[in-house]
Amino acid sequence: MVEITGAFAVKIDDGIWEGKKFPFDNEQLSKLTNLILTKDASRLPSFDESIDKLIPSKRYSVKTGDSAYQLGLVESLYDFLTDSDVDLLDKLDNLIDDDARFLYDFVVYVHKDDQQFIGEIFPLTKSLIVKEKTFLHFHKTLAGTDDNSLEITSLDKAFQLPEKVNVFNFYRKIITDETTTDETTTDKTIYKIDIFDTFMFDDLMKSTNTKKSTL
Repeated sequence: MVEITGAFAVKIDDGIWEGKKFPFDNEQLSKLTNLILTKDASRLPSFDESIDKLIPSKRYSVKTGDSAYQLGLVESLYDFLTDSDVDLLDKLDNLIDDDARFLYDFVVYVHKDDQQFIGEIFPLTKSLIVKEKTFLHFHKTLAGTDDNSLEITSLDKAFQLPEKVNVFNFYRKIITDETTTDETTTDKTIYKIDIFDTFMFDDLMKSTNTKKSTL
């Protein structure tokens, strides 16, 4: 399991990306890694296999070199996520408005190392918002006893992170190309996108390409 190294709340409007970075520490990110359920992409058809069908599949994999509109959108999302000017989320009002609606459309869970950048996309839905709730839960064992302490937590407004509805994942990798005629090497950037629901992809990315092609 690859550790999550960051998480962002994101949306795109009129081609402009907006978002906030969640201020998680390494311990919190490690716990989050064990909660997120990503989908298995091993049986996804390729982009070419999908468009060759009479009724195109809504699940497929896209890679650099395919004539797929999703590549440009994902490349621009990557550029935004790696921009050092993305602000940290510092208060709940910058994520949820007064009408208990998210100000952003989805969360990107990021896995990043020297070899690869991975983004996993999960939608922010209204059902994830918790408003005016009281919870009862057992805490740690009381010191010197075998008893647990019961705690009451009242929340005016809070939220859950999305964990299960994985719409798409993307992978960005830099590989060394040694096929040049003068025997020099160059670095080449490769993208791969695993799309599990292309209609949800379009909704989150504010694209109408798929819907137009199926009319």
